[in-house]
Amino acid sequence: MEEFDKKLEQYGILTKNAQKSIEKDRVKIFNNAIIETINFKTLQEKGIKELHIKKSEIYNIVF
Repeated sequence: MEEFDKKLEQYGILTKNAQKSIEKDRVKIFNNAIIETINFKTLQEKGIKELHIKKSEIYNIVF
């Protein structure tokens, strides 16, 4: 079973090797993270209004 970042998993983002910054309504992911899935519905439910991703790979996006 794959080990995803537990904190980001709460926000609907399944990722490995992520450097992150999580603030009240903003999530930042950077430096060569491997993002298996981003679930925008979960992000909205958690009140996230901004998502910043730099130098990372994204495989699946769910709206």
